[in-house]
Amino acid sequence: LPATAAKATPRTALDSEQARKLWEALDGEALGPMFQLQLLTGLRPGEAAGLRWDAIDLDTGTIKVQLAVQLANNNVVLTDNLKTNASRRTIGLSEEAMTLLRDQRQRVLELRIAADEWADLGLVFPTSSGAAWHPRNSRNSLQRICTNAGLPHVRPNELRHTAASILSDRGVPHAWIADLLGHTTTRMVDETYRHNLQATADAAVIGGLGEIAAPR
Repeated sequence: LPATAAKATPRTALDSEQARKLWEALDGEALGPMFQLQLLTGLRPGEAAGLRWDAIDLDTGTIKVQLAVQLANNNVVLTDNLKTNASRRTIGLSEEAMTLLRDQRQRVLELRIAADEWADLGLVFPTSSGAAWHPRNSRNSLQRICTNAGLPHVRPNELRHTAASILSDRGVPHAWIADLLGHTTTRMVDETYRHNLQATADAAVIGGLGEIAAPR
């Protein structure tokens, strides 16, 4: 970047204790399961919002990242034009993530039965009408939840920073974290996504941050 380029907005990452507190605060929230999956997998906000059931295999415990929600003239669109080539990846799911998705499948069924009209997009985390969430609504929802829980305000993309930082502090190699996040090298993990947190546990299994969801 040229010297005159605007500096990037500093990013925040929650530590393990804050992440557990946020996890608990997300229970019962419309977007809670989506934010929880981001904490467990490091998905980008658009990738999580654009996740469809046909990309999930609960038998093998994997997610294929193929689509994302993006804005076009302030309209929400579902696209396969992902951020980078490495964004197309397969993520292994922890038991906590698989349980979360099984529960979410039941929630979506209930939403569909209750809806007068349903946009049949096959989304894992749809609105009450089956459509994709607008990023602004996601940001506002997470800010409200953080405020009510007495936590620092984090944006949806900073859940990704949180996942990467906790994994790094647990000793997971940065090459593995880069694969999880959809980066071709460790540079972004080293320079952008890895925040200094207090180490709290040994290396986690890549693809999930199970201790966030574990009972205290």
